[in-house]
Amino acid sequence: MKKLYTILLVLLVAGSLNSCSKDDITTTGTYSAKDFDKSLKVWAAYKTSVNNSYTYTTLRQSFSSNNSETQLTVINGEVTKRDYVNFQYDGASSTHDRIILKEWHETPANLGSHTDEGAAILTLDEVYDKAKNVWLKADTKTNDIFFEAKNNGILSTAGYTLKGCADDCFFGINITSVTAL
Repeated sequence: MKKLYTILLVLLVAGSLNSCSKDDITTTGTYSAKDFDKSLKVWAAYKTSVNNSYTYTTLRQSFSSNNSETQLTVINGEVTKRDYVNFQYDGASSTHDRIILKEWHETPANLGSHTDEGAAILTLDEVYDKAKNVWLKADTKTNDIFFEAKNNGILSTAGYTLKGCADDCFFGINITSVTAL
């Protein structure tokens, strides 16, 4: 469902770009540097208010129903825990219950031991930095760039998709929640 909204959003943005002059177009997708800077200020204030101790959860969804969530725990600015769950939805259920395929938990003693699964071990400061310097700097000639701040002003989506790609083309991060500890 989220992919459908993304596709519709891309089509709406592309349609609205036709009414602008070429000089007005600096990016494609939903990214604006002004929105990023505003979100970064919200993040800085929140981080201070929670003593840089929080959890955040990332979500990866695939057209093939292979979905995963990773929750990272940050205490005093250091990632201390990472929890991962791989799941698919029960299509037969009217509530679309999750079927857990795999899960694991990392603590300070084994943090980073699952190298081929789960979100990267990053604080939100590092996520903002990667967003600004990698994901949101993708070439707009070949990519649509996206940025949203739906976590009370804190980053929720930052990344890009290859233009014309239909399935599993997103490079970046989707954060579904940020919670104080």
